Amino acid sequence: MPDTFLARSQVVAFRLGRHHLGKRTAPLEAAYVGLQDTPPGAGGTAFAARADGGPEAFESELVIVPSLRGAPMAVDPAEQAIFTTAIAPRDEDDAKVVVGNAWKPLERHTAMQALDVASEAVRDVLADGPKRKTDFHRELTERVPEDLRWWCKGCGEHHVNPSLWRATGIRGVLAIVGRDGRSPVYGAPPKARKVADPGAELARRFLRAYGPARPAGRRRRASGRRGRRSPARRGSRWRATATGGRGARRSPCTTSAGPPARAR
Repeated sequence: MPDTFLARSQVVAFRLGRHHLGKRTAPLEAAYVGLQDTPPGAGGTAFAARADGGPEAFESELVIVPSLRGAPMAVDPAEQAIFTTAIAPRDEDDAKVVVGNAWKPLERHTAMQALDVASEAVRDVLADGPKRKTDFHRELTERVPEDLRWWCKGCGEHHVNPSLWRATGIRGVLAIVGRDGRSPVYGAPPKARKVADPGAELARRFLRAYGPARPAGRRRRASGRRGRRSPARRGSRWRATATGGRGARRSPCTTSAGPPARAR
C-alpha cells in the first residue's frame, strides 16, 4: 500500500473524534484511553468535556490508579489491567524503567525486588482501609527495609521514593480514592477482571485513539522515557499490533474517525 500523507487538520480531526471530543459519549467510554488526573482535578475536567453526568458520574463510574509513567489515570474499574498489568515489568531492565531513579541507591534489592516488596507493603498498609497521604507514607516507610527508605530533602526525613510507591499501582494495590483538603487519600482499588493480553490491548487503544505511530512514540507514552523499551509491548508484538497482524498493512486512519468499539 502506498504511503498516505495527511494534513495536520485531518490528523487533529481524527484524534478529536477518537477522544470523544466531537460528540459526547457514555461515562465509561470517556475513559477509553484513561484520563490523566494531573494536576488533581484535570481528570474530572477531561471527563466533563467528553461525557454527561458531572462530578458525581466521574467519581462513581471511574477509579483513579497510578498508571502510565506513574501518573494517576481515571479508568474503568473493570479495565484496570489494561492500564496496570499491561505495563508490569517482565525483567530487571523493565523494572528499572518502571520505578525510575528509585533503583539507583538500592544496595540489597534489585529494582524488581524493590517493586515486589513495596507492593506488598502498600497492600498491607491499605488492608484496614483508606489512608491520608501523610499516614500512608509513614506506615509504608515503617514496613519496608532500610535501603528502600529514600532520604527526601524536601521532607527532611526518610520515606519510600515516590517513583517506587507510585509504581506499585501496576500491581493492582493502590488507588486514589478521595481527597482530604489538598491531600490525596489512598486506598485499595476494586478487584479488576483479567484481560487475556492487556499489553496488546493497551497498544491497540493507543493506535485507535492517536492514529499510526512509531514504536518509540508508544514507548514514550507508556514509560515517559526515550531509548528504553516499554514493558507494555516490544519488538514484533508491537509491530503486529500496530499493523493489525503480522504482514498486514491496515492503518487506524483508514477507518471512520468515530469512537472505536470497546474490547470486552
